[in-house]
Amino acid sequence: MIIILNHNKIPVWGWDGSSESRCPDCGANLTSRKGEYVVWHWAHYPNTSTRNCWTRESRWHLLMKKAYYDLKNWKIEVPFTVKRKKFRIDAANLETGSFREFVHTLSPNYIDKHRILADSGMDIMWIFDGNEFGRNRLKRVRGGGIKHLLKPRARDIHLATGGLVHFERSLWHEWKKDIWYPNNGPAAKLILNLFKDKRQEILKENREDK
Repeated sequence: MIIILNHNKIPVWGWDGSSESRCPDCGANLTSRKGEYVVWHWAHYPNTSTRNCWTRESRWHLLMKKAYYDLKNWKIEVPFTVKRKKFRIDAANLETGSFREFVHTLSPNYIDKHRILADSGMDIMWIFDGNEFGRNRLKRVRGGGIKHLLKPRARDIHLATGGLVHFERSLWHEWKKDIWYPNNGPAAKLILNLFKDKRQEILKENREDK
């Protein structure tokens, strides 16, 4: 499994190495993954027998969770049980009852999951990776909007779940009839900064040093 928080809710960047780090699900020991171009995270050791406790997450998914980790009153990787079904919600504001799920791969199971969570009274919002699911021939409209942002399969799931789309380092909401405009809230600003291309920043710094 690849996660941000270990069994003590500690991220890699907040760990001093003085205590063990274990998986919150199976209890297996975790190793820290650090790198210049990766989001720091926890992972099971290679060749560890974890059975059903194995999830691979993209850099995009980890960055989305990191953005909400930095937002006031938000928690990430929150365990939640509804109708005897166990879920781990990507991000949750328990004070307001707001929940976020980040979608980098598509599954029809998301629709059932949405209905279960929504029927329980949760204010659940899904955020789709527009760089993964965006159309190649989207249409720009006046006022900075986009028409036909999502590919058909992603569009079908969005119609059932609703939510936002992360595209071009912004969060986009559907205004009406498949026309989208960017948001400018605090989460959108954090995500804008997190998704800057670190390689370009390093190249810029090197040019300035010369």
